[in-house]
Amino acid sequence: VAIGCGCRTQKARMNGAIVGLITDTGDRAGFSRFTFPVYRGLLQCSGSIAIGLWVRGERAGLALATLWPVRRDRAELLSIFVESSFRRLGFGVRLLEAMDQCLAEHGCRAIHASVTCSYEGSTVVERLLARSDWCVVRISAVLLHAEIATALQVPWLMPARLPPGLEVIPWQAIDDSRRAEVRRRLRDDPLWAPATLNPFEGFGSISPCSVGMIHRGRVAGWSIAYERNSTTICRGRLWVERDLQRMGRAIPLLAESLRRAGSLGIRNSYWSVAAENERMIRLLDRRIGPWLVSAKPVWEVTKQLSQEGRSA
Repeated sequence: VAIGCGCRTQKARMNGAIVGLITDTGDRAGFSRFTFPVYRGLLQCSGSIAIGLWVRGERAGLALATLWPVRRDRAELLSIFVESSFRRLGFGVRLLEAMDQCLAEHGCRAIHASVTCSYEGSTVVERLLARSDWCVVRISAVLLHAEIATALQVPWLMPARLPPGLEVIPWQAIDDSRRAEVRRRLRDDPLWAPATLNPFEGFGSISPCSVGMIHRGRVAGWSIAYERNSTTICRGRLWVERDLQRMGRAIPLLAESLRRAGSLGIRNSYWSVAAENERMIRLLDRRIGPWLVSAKPVWEVTKQLSQEGRSA
């Protein structure tokens, strides 16, 4: 869904700066350094909403959001960034206000976001959201950071092996017919795999270290990672079928992906574990925690948007 040029936030001048909707695709490319690498491709899509900050004619900040694919009256704030030399001047609040107005004018009733705490700069984001009337809902996940070289030394992870009948192959090697079957099962059987772990939906380029598990000729699991930069991956999707979960088959799947990452010169891996994934949280506490660089809570926050002034 493209947000049209009629949004009143398009040219809001403030203290010699301009905060407004970015409608030109070419202009959006110039703002790519103000968001995470995993979202830079989305910045070029018409389905995203980008509010830019210009100071003295130079690009200086960006707020990026996207509408939910099913609930068009809901949006997700993906990132907000202001150049360091222009911080503490109120520009972050102005970016959020412009985003709120633009979304509300197009029928959006609520905006959601995820905030990772306890890292450098997180308190700035927390204060910014608090000043803009955002509310904390819950802890939705834990964000993990591991160094690949350290992970490859974990004694209980790397020896993991598969019994006959199970095979781990590169995700790129899974043929079209198997991919079609995965799509069909995701569509027709909601209990087979969570929609949030869909291997075909994600932001950014899939890393070559991504792998799939084949069980009796069918896809039964996957470990999908997305390229953050040449030395860092974001592990976005890790899943195996329910019967295989009980036998710990996700471990060799993850191990093979890490081995491939190491051979590609990747040094860091980030991934998140949903708060409701009790089995993985227990594994994290008992066996993974000591090998991590960090484990940080991810807060789900939300804000209700006023419908006053909504465009026709």
